Amino acid sequence: MADELVEVYGYGPVALHVPRQAQLACYAPGPGGYVPHRDSADESLWDTGLLGWLRSAAYRKRALTCILYLNAPDWGGVGEQHGGQLRAYLGAAPGDPNGTTATSVRDIDPQGGRLLLFDSKVLLHEVLPSRRERFALTVWLAGGDLAAAAVAAC
Repeated sequence: MADELVEVYGYGPVALHVPRQAQLACYAPGPGGYVPHRDSADESLWDTGLLGWLRSAAYRKRALTCILYLNAPDWGGVGEQHGGQLRAYLGAAPGDPNGTTATSVRDIDPQGGRLLLFDSKVLLHEVLPSRRERFALTVWLAGGDLAAAAVAAC
């Protein structure tokens, strides 16, 4: 996959490391979801304090988010009947916490077998409430700054 990022999408040479753990999640239907967030952060020691900074070491190293949806393939469809979409705020400014600066917004159904890959540091996203149990397997590949690598490759 790292080779494809370089050859097809123009990312420069970035060493990606596969973690020893993954998140396998079952989300119950209901009003909850996930608020807008990024899967990685560049917060400094001064912003979080020493304990918070040490606890977030793996979080800060996330480079690429990989989500595999394990739901039925018929999820979504007309009227987005089951909810649970990942809402991506494309082009949101780095300091934007809620998507107001996004150039476009895209909702992605969590259809079974769908694999999403995105830059953990860049993509602001949230998960909308679901009306059906939703299953997802998530892995965060650790490594360098993908956005900087893409710029360097140009």
